[in-house]
Amino acid sequence: MRFVQFLRKNDNRRRLGVVSEDGTKLVELSGGPCISHDMVSFISQGMSMEEVQRKLENLPSEDMTDSHTLLPPVVNPQKIICIGLNYKDHCEEQNKPAPTEPMFFSKFNTALTGPNGDV
Repeated sequence: MRFVQFLRKNDNRRRLGVVSEDGTKLVELSGGPCISHDMVSFISQGMSMEEVQRKLENLPSEDMTDSHTLLPPVVNPQKIICIGLNYKDHCEEQNKPAPTEPMFFSKFNTALTGPNGDV
Protein backbone atom coordinates (compact mmCIF):
# COMPACT_ATOMS: atom_id res chain seq x y z
CA MET A 1 0.00 0.00 0.00
CA ARG A 2 1.13 3.53 -0.76
CA PHE A 3 -0.02 6.58 1.16
CA VAL A 4 -0.95 9.47 -1.14
CA GLN A 5 -2.45 12.92 -1.19
CA PHE A 6 -4.82 13.55 -4.08
CA LEU A 7 -7.48 15.75 -5.60
CA ARG A 8 -10.74 14.66 -7.16
CA LYS A 9 -11.75 16.16 -10.49
CA ASN A 10 -13.74 19.40 -10.02
CA ASP A 11 -12.86 19.52 -6.29
CA ASN A 12 -9.78 21.34 -5.01
CA ARG A 13 -9.89 19.85 -1.50
CA ARG A 14 -6.69 17.93 -0.77
CA ARG A 15 -7.43 14.42 0.46
CA LEU A 16 -5.39 11.66 2.08
CA GLY A 17 -5.62 8.11 0.80
CA VAL A 18 -4.02 4.75 0.20
CA VAL A 19 -3.39 3.30 -3.26
CA SER A 20 -3.12 -0.45 -3.80
CA GLU A 21 0.25 -1.95 -4.76
CA ASP A 22 -0.88 -2.43 -8.36
CA GLY A 23 -2.11 1.19 -8.53
CA THR A 24 -5.69 0.30 -9.48
CA LYS A 25 -7.61 0.93 -6.22
CA LEU A 26 -7.84 3.94 -3.91
CA VAL A 27 -9.22 4.19 -0.38
CA GLU A 28 -9.79 7.69 0.97
CA LEU A 29 -8.56 8.03 4.54
CA SER A 30 -9.34 11.69 5.14
CA GLY A 31 -13.05 11.01 5.53
CA GLY A 32 -12.55 8.31 8.17
CA PRO A 33 -12.54 8.68 11.95
CA CYS A 34 -9.33 9.99 13.57
CA ILE A 35 -7.57 10.36 10.23
CA SER A 36 -6.08 13.73 9.30
CA HIS A 37 -6.59 15.49 5.99
CA ASP A 38 -2.87 15.89 5.21
CA MET A 39 0.17 13.62 5.30
CA VAL A 40 2.20 15.51 7.93
CA SER A 41 -0.69 15.59 10.42
CA PHE A 42 -1.41 11.92 9.72
CA ILE A 43 2.20 10.93 10.40
CA SER A 44 2.21 13.10 13.55
CA GLN A 45 -0.72 11.09 14.92
CA GLY A 46 1.65 8.14 15.33
CA MET A 47 -0.94 5.58 14.31
CA SER A 48 0.43 2.04 13.91
CA MET A 49 0.12 0.21 10.60
CA GLU A 50 -2.19 -2.29 12.31
CA GLU A 51 -4.53 0.56 13.29
CA VAL A 52 -4.49 1.95 9.76
CA GLN A 53 -5.21 -1.49 8.28
CA ARG A 54 -8.16 -1.96 10.67
CA LYS A 55 -9.60 1.38 9.57
CA LEU A 56 -9.05 0.49 5.89
CA GLU A 57 -11.15 -2.66 6.29
CA ASN A 58 -14.21 -0.52 7.02
CA LEU A 59 -13.73 2.05 4.26
CA PRO A 60 -14.90 1.65 0.65
CA SER A 61 -12.37 1.41 -2.18
CA GLU A 62 -12.77 2.92 -5.60
CA ASP A 63 -11.02 2.52 -8.94
CA MET A 64 -8.08 4.84 -9.60
CA THR A 65 -9.05 6.86 -12.67
CA ASP A 66 -8.10 10.02 -14.53
CA SER A 67 -10.49 11.86 -12.19
CA HIS A 68 -7.87 11.52 -9.41
CA THR A 69 -4.76 13.71 -9.44
CA LEU A 70 -1.93 12.54 -7.22
CA LEU A 71 -0.15 15.32 -5.34
CA PRO A 72 3.30 15.42 -3.75
CA PRO A 73 3.29 13.34 -0.54
CA VAL A 74 4.15 16.46 1.49
CA VAL A 75 2.88 19.66 -0.08
CA ASN A 76 4.51 22.29 2.12
CA PRO A 77 7.93 21.14 3.37
CA GLN A 78 10.16 23.64 5.14
CA LYS A 79 13.28 22.54 3.26
CA ILE A 80 14.05 20.50 0.17
CA ILE A 81 17.66 19.36 0.12
CA CYS A 82 18.81 17.47 -2.98
CA ILE A 83 21.90 15.55 -3.99
CA GLY A 84 23.10 15.91 -7.56
CA LEU A 85 24.79 13.33 -9.77
CA ASN A 86 23.93 10.67 -7.21
CA TYR A 87 23.84 7.66 -9.54
CA LYS A 88 26.01 6.45 -12.41
CA ASP A 89 23.42 6.64 -15.21
CA HIS A 90 22.66 10.28 -14.38
CA CYS A 91 26.37 11.17 -14.47
CA GLU A 92 26.63 9.49 -17.88
CA GLU A 93 23.48 11.30 -19.16
CA GLN A 94 25.03 14.62 -18.14
CA ASN A 95 28.51 13.70 -19.44
CA LYS A 96 29.89 14.44 -15.98
CA PRO A 97 32.31 12.42 -13.88
CA ALA A 98 30.92 10.94 -10.67
CA PRO A 99 31.64 13.41 -7.84
CA THR A 100 34.03 12.35 -5.10
CA GLU A 101 31.85 14.09 -2.49
CA PRO A 102 28.06 14.62 -2.39
CA MET A 103 26.88 17.62 -4.39
CA PHE A 104 24.09 19.31 -2.41
CA PHE A 105 21.60 21.86 -3.71
CA SER A 106 18.18 23.11 -2.63
CA LYS A 107 14.81 23.63 -4.27
CA PHE A 108 11.85 25.84 -3.40
CA ASN A 109 8.72 24.01 -2.24
CA THR A 110 6.86 25.48 -5.22
CA ALA A 111 8.92 23.09 -7.39
CA LEU A 112 7.10 20.05 -5.98
CA THR A 113 4.77 18.12 -8.24
CA GLY A 114 2.85 14.87 -8.06
CA PRO A 115 4.15 11.68 -9.69
CA ASN A 116 2.52 12.45 -13.06
CA GLY A 117 2.89 16.24 -12.96
CA ASP A 118 5.05 18.36 -15.23
CA VAL A 119 8.48 19.30 -13.90
